[in-house]
Amino acid sequence: MDFFELFHLAPSFFPDEKALRRAYLANSKRLHPDFFTQDDPAQQAEALALSSRNNEAYETLSDFDRRIQYILQQADMLQDIGTTTLPQSFLFEMMDINEAVADLLDNPDPQRIAAAKTQIESIEHDLYEAVKPAMEAFDPSGDLPSQLQAVKFFFLKKRYLLRIVEKLSIFADA
Repeated sequence: MDFFELFHLAPSFFPDEKALRRAYLANSKRLHPDFFTQDDPAQQAEALALSSRNNEAYETLSDFDRRIQYILQQADMLQDIGTTTLPQSFLFEMMDINEAVADLLDNPDPQRIAAAKTQIESIEHDLYEAVKPAMEAFDPSGDLPSQLQAVKFFFLKKRYLLRIVEKLSIFADA
């Protein structure tokens, strides 16, 4: 069962968080394995599996990044993730940032690390603001590939930026 269906919500990048939480808690009460201790082992195993699925679904849909990934996966938009080429303008911008990060490896400087992180946060914010209208207009009954292409690039760019931030964190800890 689809995670959104499990909570009786329409697929959305911005679901009603209160309704999501209420549905999760209602499912948790209904599906908790403790209520099935007197049942046969098969029913107990099924209750445990359903409870685990409820937890996984809630963890996924309550986290923005995981929710994006889930929607893209459900639409089969991440099958070619390893071969998707990001726009050259983005890659050129990242080349400059990666060069600065490599320079920090030789000469760690907390102020420059902080400045690089701020720059990356700004880029991520701009990427989000650019894709937000497409995410808000998302209609799961429409042409998913055309609707989700911009979201897919946002997701991939954000992952790229996250790897750079992880490198910066290593330098900051060193």
